[in-house]
Amino acid sequence: MTGDPLIFKSELHNWREPLIKKDTMRLLMNAELSATYADWKKVYDGHKWARDEANMKEILVGWCEEDQRIHVCFEVESMEVMEKFMEKHAEVIASSGHKQETTVVKILSDS
Repeated sequence: MTGDPLIFKSELHNWREPLIKKDTMRLLMNAELSATYADWKKVYDGHKWARDEANMKEILVGWCEEDQRIHVCFEVESMEVMEKFMEKHAEVIASSGHKQETTVVKILSDS
């Protein structure tokens, strides 16, 4: 399976402010796909409204050819917000080709 190179979305950062807002956390997630990256990305992009509604800020999204997995990083209010989102939107997530049973979630810290 091939896909687009890893796509980074960057923003300028004021070095005096912490990288992660006090009332949020960053989650780095990866998973295998049963669809092509391009097909998964179409569904992912079409579901942006739901991530916005849950106040999930996308930090990066991309495909890693080396490990054949999608990688996404979000800034969210809590792990509970992410869990509720995944549960509420499970059908759309599954229809995208995201193999939910392969999902790995890491909590990132800047301290």
